[in-house]
Amino acid sequence: MGKIRIVHTADLHLDPPATKYREKKFERKADFLRGFERIVKFALEVKPDLFLVCGDLFDRVNPRNPPRMRVIRAFRALHNQGIRVFIIGGNHDMPRSMEEGLSPLAEIGATGYVEFFSEVKNFDYEVMDIDGLSVCISGASFNHRFNAEDDPLEIMKIPLNGDVNIAMLHYNLSPIRAPSIWANAPVIRETSIPRDLDYLALGHIHEHIELNVGKTKAVYPSSPERWSFLEENKEKGFIVAEIDGDTMDERRKIGINFVEIKEARPMKTISIKLTEQDKNPLEKILNTINAVNPPPEAILRLIIKGELSEKVLIR
Repeated sequence: MGKIRIVHTADLHLDPPATKYREKKFERKADFLRGFERIVKFALEVKPDLFLVCGDLFDRVNPRNPPRMRVIRAFRALHNQGIRVFIIGGNHDMPRSMEEGLSPLAEIGATGYVEFFSEVKNFDYEVMDIDGLSVCISGASFNHRFNAEDDPLEIMKIPLNGDVNIAMLHYNLSPIRAPSIWANAPVIRETSIPRDLDYLALGHIHEHIELNVGKTKAVYPSSPERWSFLEENKEKGFIVAEIDGDTMDERRKIGINFVEIKEARPMKTISIKLTEQDKNPLEKILNTINAVNPPPEAILRLIIKGELSEKVLIR
């Protein structure tokens, strides 16, 4: 028996509103699309067996048509090379109500180029043969009806019908500490992960994290682009996982390679404190920025603190 090679990504957040960037809005939208297409290009070069997107492919349930078209073309290219693509919905691209209608992923799935695991109350799955191995790949999309105290794996059961078992989810995982903006979400407890699951492909936390839970390798791949200043100092990228089909010991041998996307747009925060003694506050601000010398392509955030007289502020 051989090996199973997987490209695992999540949290691509294609077509974000980006309204705060004003005239740079479409340039910022393009950053996210370039990140996605870099991963697709990589996959076309290395030709993995599986390409997994673990939630939040889109930043919202109603993305514009141009990014939808680019996504369909990218998945068609993977499909034409024999690369199986599986996707699940995340908290951003799964509808919350009847008014929001279907997820945009349903349209992507209808092309036949990908398998969209749309179920939110149970797992969809497929069993396939890869290099002489029976592989069970399963997934469940994000369920907005779950409460923060719910453990999805106490409600849903992961199918374990293969020699190798892989599951896709978009939730927090205990004991990983989630950022505050994602903290109020369902949490998978380590004790709920079934013993015979080999690889738990996760999305939701925009950081590369690996955790061994019994014989299971649980992995967040990171996001390919910085979504907010919470990720200012985080590396961005995706995962190439290689599962060894020959190992039959307590834990199946799984190699994890984090591929960094160095082209992700940098973010930089500069804090400046002004006082009444600053005769020319604007000059101090500009001098501080020049001293830090942030990359010209960076998104720069200035945090200006202190007290100035009304006269100085007006000037």
